[in-house]
Amino acid sequence: MKGYRRSPAPVHDHNHKPHASLIARALIAALLCGAGPGIAQRLERDGALLDGVPATALAAAAPLDRYQQTQQARLLDWLSDGSLLIGAEDPLGLKPERVREPLAAREAVAGSSVRVRSCSAQPYAAGWLACLEPDAAGTGAALVVHELGSTVARTVAAPAEQASAPQWAHDGVRLAFVRTASGGAEEIALLETPAATAQSRLDLPGTGWLLLGWSADDHLLLLRRTLASGAAELALANLTDNVVLPLEPAEPTARAHSARRARSADAPALQIGAARFSADGRGVYFTSDQDGAAAHLHYQEFSGAQARDLTPGLSAPVEGFDVSADGHYLAYVYREEGISRIALLDQRQGTSAPLADVPAGLISTLRFNRAGDALGLTAESGDAPAEVYVYTLATQLTKRWTANGSELLAAGVRIHYPTWERSGREVGATLYRPASTGRHPVVVLLREERLGAAAHYDGFVQYLVNERHVAVLALEFSASHPAAGSDAAEELQQNQLRDLGALLVWAGLQPDLDRDHMAIVGQGTSAPLALLALSQYAERFRAAVCIDGVFALTAPLPETEGAVLLLNGLSDPLPAGAAGEPLLWRLRAAHDAVWYVGLPGPTPAGRELAWRIESAFLATYLAE
Repeated sequence: MKGYRRSPAPVHDHNHKPHASLIARALIAALLCGAGPGIAQRLERDGALLDGVPATALAAAAPLDRYQQTQQARLLDWLSDGSLLIGAEDPLGLKPERVREPLAAREAVAGSSVRVRSCSAQPYAAGWLACLEPDAAGTGAALVVHELGSTVARTVAAPAEQASAPQWAHDGVRLAFVRTASGGAEEIALLETPAATAQSRLDLPGTGWLLLGWSADDHLLLLRRTLASGAAELALANLTDNVVLPLEPAEPTARAHSARRARSADAPALQIGAARFSADGRGVYFTSDQDGAAAHLHYQEFSGAQARDLTPGLSAPVEGFDVSADGHYLAYVYREEGISRIALLDQRQGTSAPLADVPAGLISTLRFNRAGDALGLTAESGDAPAEVYVYTLATQLTKRWTANGSELLAAGVRIHYPTWERSGREVGATLYRPASTGRHPVVVLLREERLGAAAHYDGFVQYLVNERHVAVLALEFSASHPAAGSDAAEELQQNQLRDLGALLVWAGLQPDLDRDHMAIVGQGTSAPLALLALSQYAERFRAAVCIDGVFALTAPLPETEGAVLLLNGLSDPLPAGAAGEPLLWRLRAAHDAVWYVGLPGPTPAGRELAWRIESAFLATYLAE
């Protein structure tokens, strides 16, 4: 829409007290006082490539550190005495610590410099931890065993051996893991005691294996690997007979009664996700997809009986689960409108019900304690960094065990608005409103539902709301992506664009949202939609931010006068097909203003630089 010209700024009555939105725009405009295209240049800064970014955009934003350094906590495991092993997140990784009771002081369990990717505690004994510790480059990890509460540690597998997450046997002594042997083949290695040397026990066919756990009698190990096709398979390793047997789940009986999940004779095999042994060792629980349907939770007995679908009425995918040690309870997580829900399946009664008293947001790392009467979990939301909670089955109450001082963050409000076709269907979004009064500039945040736009803690959103007095509308779109260029893909994008237009209608009716000062942010596969919206709704959006955008190389780019910021290298992991720097040169031919930031990776320093530049970019164009 090259012919579009923005209308002049409205004339305000200076006898009235200025609105907070005017003050906010004045403040953020001052952030870049004097910045302009004339001083933009191509340069390197802290390992990042910058192009078209004004020098003043690199000025430090003092309050930014407060929102990036949040001291998030994540559940790692239960310790044998009922206390929790948590990972305290800092710029260097996860620092393992012990918490003995709700909101108690954290205790060090290893050396002060130790950071881990994962860590599991020796069951039935308070002796040892088995941890995967990233190397200095962050590309590999060593397997290290630590004596709990001391600085005694011993490396069991070097980073070059590419050890998988280790698994303790039920005897509480032996420790098994998968490692890469000489020649590139993989094998199961075993420590007979934490103080012993790892011994090779069983060669594995192929590569890419992960060890998932021991059977109840400690004779079998459950393995999973992802094939080149993207499918996954399960296998059983018999340590007594030294054989590896493929485990092929039979067709679930519930599928025969479900037209929605019916399979044709030539349908692909089940796609396997997470898997666990049953408590009695007679079977395995696993999640699986079929013909693109949601991942359901199943149980397969080793006797050869048909697999049972344990969640036949669930329309959302099961994202994680855990089984109590006695097999009485099974807890699983699924998501509705970007918000995690936990359901508890009582396998003795055959009943399943959602848990009511759990935090709203994104829930992960479900873990029953040894007694099976408490469920530990990690929960985070857009207005609360990750914390560790415990749900007690007897009281049906959840208590927070960690605290990071985030009580002053802006709380998100769930909204629903009617879609473009006025059929009664509604789309959900989360609104973060500044505490100040008056009309506020608006940033619309587009992310796939799987990324949890409303559920994940986003420090930059909190920074915009609390420090820049900018309202943020976070939307979740379907993670379904038809083939690029297909009729289905075109229809999906057009419907999403129309739904976005319906949101703009809703926002325009809100007295505290300034519809004339809006920007849009898209990440991954949502980035093309952000650019399209910048063109289609030019009377509303002044600028767009594309984070690791996935663009078809030959697809035409929309024409618009709005400014664009390209942020590349911020996502972890980087989405497949991210356009990178070549998109910059294509956009330069169609846009008046393009800023580009290419990061070497999602490091804390890179994230801080990206936030600083994104803040300056939004300040420039929302203040016009």
